[in-house]
Amino acid sequence: MAERVGGRQGEEWFRVTGVRWTHPGGRAVCHIQSFIPPRFADVVDKLEDHDGPFFSLLERYDQGPIDEVVQEIRAVPMPPEISRTLGLQKGSWALQLLRRYITAGGVMIASFNWHPADQLTYTMRIERHRGG
Repeated sequence: MAERVGGRQGEEWFRVTGVRWTHPGGRAVCHIQSFIPPRFADVVDKLEDHDGPFFSLLERYDQGPIDEVVQEIRAVPMPPEISRTLGLQKGSWALQLLRRYITAGGVMIASFNWHPADQLTYTMRIERHRGG
């Protein structure tokens, strides 16, 4: 796990989990597992009251702005505890998005977003420019 999130073997990170909803009382859209390095120990408690993406709060306490976001998308079986959280059957498939937000200080946060495979469409546009 350390290698996947951008940490070092044996290093202990904070894990924060939650569910993204269409709207309050609506349908669960995805389950999120965020891993935050130990340099943010004083900030983790502030996440519960933060309105908005975690990276925006963490960026204020880091050594500089986010330089890069690396995203991986994989089709994987959903762990039973996550499928239960999303109200899905055991054995459901997910599109797992792993995003690592990187600053001058290293990985600031790594988040696994577990989406039901039949409810997420990923679209990318590639434009080709000819000439100089």
